[in-house]
Amino acid sequence: MIKILFFASIRELFNQEKIMIDINALSIQSADDLVSFYSQKEGGPWSELKKRKAKTKVAINQEMREWHTAIKDGDEVAFLPPITGG
Repeated sequence: MIKILFFASIRELFNQEKIMIDINALSIQSADDLVSFYSQKEGGPWSELKKRKAKTKVAINQEMREWHTAIKDGDEVAFLPPITGG
């Protein structure tokens, strides 16, 4: 199982702050694979997240990473929208 966290506008998109997904039986090896798989399987917010990928940051185990960074059972994956300040 991996824990997926959604922040700010992405949390609003999914209407929840976290979910758990069992990736062991799936061919998911990265955050990119995760979003691609679920955008095809479920559509909805996953498809929208895929569209926003270029502007969305990924953290794996609380460290900023590239979308293609490997993920494994027990990891925490967080999706963060662009940060704006004022």
